[in-house]
Amino acid sequence: MDLRQLHYFVTIVDEGNISKAAKQLNISQPPLSHAIKMLEEELETTLFFRGQRKITLTESGKILYSKAQHLLELQKQTTKEIQDLKKSGKGTIAFGCVSSAHMVLLEKGILPFYQKNPKITYELYEKNTYELIELLNANIIEFALIRTPFSEANFQIHYLNEDAMVAIYQKEKFSFKGKNGTLAELKDQPLILYRRFYSIIASVFDQNMIQPNIYCQCDDARTAVLWASQGLGIAIVPFSATSYIQGNENVAFSYLKESFFVSKMAIIHKKNQYLSLNAQALIATIKSHF
Repeated sequence: MDLRQLHYFVTIVDEGNISKAAKQLNISQPPLSHAIKMLEEELETTLFFRGQRKITLTESGKILYSKAQHLLELQKQTTKEIQDLKKSGKGTIAFGCVSSAHMVLLEKGILPFYQKNPKITYELYEKNTYELIELLNANIIEFALIRTPFSEANFQIHYLNEDAMVAIYQKEKFSFKGKNGTLAELKDQPLILYRRFYSIIASVFDQNMIQPNIYCQCDDARTAVLWASQGLGIAIVPFSATSYIQGNENVAFSYLKESFFVSKMAIIHKKNQYLSLNAQALIATIKSHF
């Protein structure tokens, strides 16, 4: 099994059939079919069934497709890393960021870094903390800007700041009596929660013997803020997510008096793993602005 065979296989799956894949790869069908046959014989399994218009992956094929995508991406990243060694102030940085930290990344990282490195390009993966950790472990990205809590094993960690949780809401629909709000005031109000923090937030309500009215759970802090800004409910998100309501005079935010947990923002990368000079420089830039 080699990377060429894996590339052929992934292309067939992506295109849906061998005919389209052959055109995409700019080769004829017989050598493509032969390459897949040799791959199946080596693995002693059938990877897919051929239909009239589209192939259907077997369980073995599904496993290989998932692994092959990571291997091909790793090959791509490795080639770039080696090429980057020959370049000065050029190259591509592959990294990830959770949605609630994106504005922080832009203001404290990308913009100041761009001033000194205008020729560097980026591959940015915007996912939740656990998905970014998977990408790190698969060597798809070099580092990630994520939030606690997460398993710290096997990672070099650079903690940046702490974020308290805040309530974001449309002024016409809701307001708190004092400067800081209380959970009691949120009772019966439709709440929009960042799914990753649901269990922690729900436990705080439970400790205060209040049954929360969960209107929506979502996987992106921007979604929570957007829904709240449209008056659909009150979003409970990390403070840094308030950057998404800057300039919107119809939306406000308030800290909560009760002791919600504090979320730390951190840059992580794998221990004993190659980190390109460009990635090191970007990490240093982000850290210097905190």
